Amino acid sequence: MRICLFIPLGKDLLSDKSNSVTFYTFNEGFGFITDSSKVAYDHKLSNFVLKEGKDTVDAEKTGKAYLQVLFIDYLKR
Repeated sequence: MRICLFIPLGKDLLSDKSNSVTFYTFNEGFGFITDSSKVAYDHKLSNFVLKEGKDTVDAEKTGKAYLQVLFIDYLKR
């Protein structure tokens, strides 16, 4: 029997092809870290409180997209 499991926000930690990214949430905000950048957004301040490295614009967009996908998944449950 072959079982195929799809985890939409999962990551294959043992694969060399996996992107090195981290998304995290905290009270009133979220953060997103890549090999080349770090961003953190504070919802109360309505602004990014941390922007470091290159490609921070891409990290901002990707972090917001992760948050949106998580929230949509939460609303479905």
